[in-house]
Amino acid sequence: MCLTHNGESHIVRVRKTKFLSTQQLNSTASRPHKVIIEDLNGDTYLDLDLTNWILPSGVVSVLLQDSSSPGTFFSAGSYFAGFQPLFIAANDLNGDGLSDIAVSEGPSILFQDPNTPGTFLPIYIIGDFFQWSANDD
Repeated sequence: MCLTHNGESHIVRVRKTKFLSTQQLNSTASRPHKVIIEDLNGDTYLDLDLTNWILPSGVVSVLLQDSSSPGTFFSAGSYFAGFQPLFIAANDLNGDGLSDIAVSEGPSILFQDPNTPGTFLPIYIIGDFFQWSANDD
């Protein structure tokens, strides 16, 4: 579940056991828009990847699952992703065996850092950030 409180966005995960429920609160950037679930660091545990709109720019927040405590996540890492990243997808885009993140804004790609799985290199822009018609007639 994603909720916003005092202008901050949070991912909330409630784990139910036989006797009680526990809640984990993870902060992300403001205005989360889309989320994907993917094993981003190769540890076989699913991680969370969110687009966020932080005017005047946007970021992708990555929450890696703690493999020593399944169901809990480390603090979010944030990566610049254009001005309004609407959609994201994850897949190995450069053939190194690591999941990279494609962002609709630009369009652009966040390639995973091969030396530090689960972290990403600065944004690689494929297209133009601003696309409009040159004919203003």
